[in-house]
Amino acid sequence: MQGSENESSSNHLLRQVEAHQTALRALADGSFDHSRAVRLGPTEAFHLRSEEKLTQPGTGTVPPLPEYPAVSDLIGLESDTFVEAAYRTLLGRSPDPSGRKYHLQNLEQGARTKVQILSELADSDEGRRFARPIRGLRAHSFIDRISRLPVLGYLAQWSLSFVRLPSTLRALEHRRALLARDVATLRQDLREEQRRLDEARAAIDLRAESSDLEDLANRLENASASHENAYRTLSSQIDQVRGRDPEIPADVLQRIEVHFRGKESGIKRHLETYLEHLPDPERVGNIAVDIGPGRGEWLGIAAAHGFDAVGIDNNPAVVDKAASLGHPIRLGEGIDQLRQMPTASCALISAFHVVEHIPFAHVLELVEEAHRVLTPGGVLILETPNPECLYVGACSFWNDPSHRAPLPPNLLEYLVASAGFRTETLRMNPSMTEADMPEDKDSAVALRWMFGTQDYAVIGTREEK
Repeated sequence: MQGSENESSSNHLLRQVEAHQTALRALADGSFDHSRAVRLGPTEAFHLRSEEKLTQPGTGTVPPLPEYPAVSDLIGLESDTFVEAAYRTLLGRSPDPSGRKYHLQNLEQGARTKVQILSELADSDEGRRFARPIRGLRAHSFIDRISRLPVLGYLAQWSLSFVRLPSTLRALEHRRALLARDVATLRQDLREEQRRLDEARAAIDLRAESSDLEDLANRLENASASHENAYRTLSSQIDQVRGRDPEIPADVLQRIEVHFRGKESGIKRHLETYLEHLPDPERVGNIAVDIGPGRGEWLGIAAAHGFDAVGIDNNPAVVDKAASLGHPIRLGEGIDQLRQMPTASCALISAFHVVEHIPFAHVLELVEEAHRVLTPGGVLILETPNPECLYVGACSFWNDPSHRAPLPPNLLEYLVASAGFRTETLRMNPSMTEADMPEDKDSAVALRWMFGTQDYAVIGTREEK
């Protein structure tokens, strides 16, 4: 009897896990009703489908709305729910069959936007008599009309996308927070269920068949693993949104980089200054990873000095160009590549002009993962524009629209040292050489701040035990 009760409880938990997986898939493909999830706790949000009366086509059921709703409260609803809510809000009644069919067809065919439908209902004779305001409708209607203009509309849409990016990121972060809390709850439930299963096994007669319990435990374990994978996938997608500007085409960024990067011969001469800082591939190992390799100049230099080097870049245009030149390169995120590598499996990790493109939290993770992945004696090279040169910090740094913020040398050196590396900082590419500096010390100091070294690199060596 006790075994049956525990198995029933386990089946209930398994159904709960499957419900979580369904909600995770809905989050990943964008069909999850996030506007409602925000108003509920994490557990209720993931059980909306089974525990609440969700709107079904033609039922006339709408979620609770504020007394004076905003446009955002309505346009986030599904098609049939939206039409029902729009009529009730603006006309005080449910839509008649012909009106419902007309508006649903316009939405499905793209002939009308939700904002246009709200404006039409509000401006109708019946809507004027009912006179219930919707906050933000006039502004959204104006923006909707501007967006349909041939050239100005494109510029308006681009500007709005840029302005709305922070709010989009906050919504994604909220989803991730809900997932993280639910993952923690699920883990606790699984531990409790495992304890009950162990008690059930101890209580069941040894002659009884235990195959059903074993199968159930395996299913629970597989479901938990699937749940974790879905969470990691969504987190990775959020990180990618935070890590680059989705409005800038990849080929445009690649052309800008080529224009300002300089000739390949000059880049190679500059990179060869790092040769004296490289580890011995015969003693430390020859595996090397270059994050953001550009045209692949460093990949060629590393290969010529005994390293088995591979490049990682998230820009398809850059990957295609480097691959066409014969360099080993893969499309992906550099941090993801490091996460997948075993501990102490790499001798050299480099990232030339990468850290200024990524969020500060990702810089921290890159340094920490590099320390884990590098073998004792392995080397990390991080090169970036030097904001100590005022011309760089105020002007040339912003030639690349994908740059986020400059990193001062003292800050980056501290991050690398605090991760456990022995550090050395190199300052390079001065606009004015020391020979060109005046003898007057005060003038020389001012000129160094104005036209000093344009780049610097922090070189971290993992200490050998």
